[in-house]
Amino acid sequence: MIIPLFHINIYKTSIGVDWNQAQVMNRLDIYFKEQSEDGKVVRNLHKEKVFEPLVKFMDAVVADYWDILGYDRSYPFGISQMWANKYERNATYPHNLDNDSPSIVTCVFYVGKESAEQGNLFFADPNELVIRTQPLGYERKFTNRYPEFDGRTGDLLCFPSWLQHGIHPNNTDIPRYSIACNYQLRGLDMLKKALRS
Repeated sequence: MIIPLFHINIYKTSIGVDWNQAQVMNRLDIYFKEQSEDGKVVRNLHKEKVFEPLVKFMDAVVADYWDILGYDRSYPFGISQMWANKYERNATYPHNLDNDSPSIVTCVFYVGKESAEQGNLFFADPNELVIRTQPLGYERKFTNRYPEFDGRTGDLLCFPSWLQHGIHPNNTDIPRYSIACNYQLRGLDMLKKALRS
């Protein structure tokens, strides 16, 4: 008998409501012209009215995902940060090797991505360091260690914030736009309670 162990659930869905796409793109273009040199706009986007339909959608999805992960609903949670990314040709996000954030769930929403060539999100096997030390054949040791997800415009991907991830380079001349956010427990007392549990 084979018993699967250390299974990780990733949540992928598509938005089914009007999320003000044209207004969102216009607002992001303004922000990127104003302040971004590295393709990242750090703002509390979730507090702006134009992003309200998107935030409501994310909140509902994360509530479902919270249950799927088996997390306790008695812990209140919500968005702590929400930012935007713009990836031009060759832009990439390196493999995130360390994550000391108190975030619980991370979400990526694709505002503008029409092909895999624009750069897919990938994840690292949490057992990667152990796998490197095992007497495995080449295929098992070096293949499919970084599964990727080809999200498109309107798709939302949620995953545990501790899961290491990165983004492949954009190999096109079409910028790839995404909005990302982190969900944390609400209130310092709740965070302390969770850490003690």
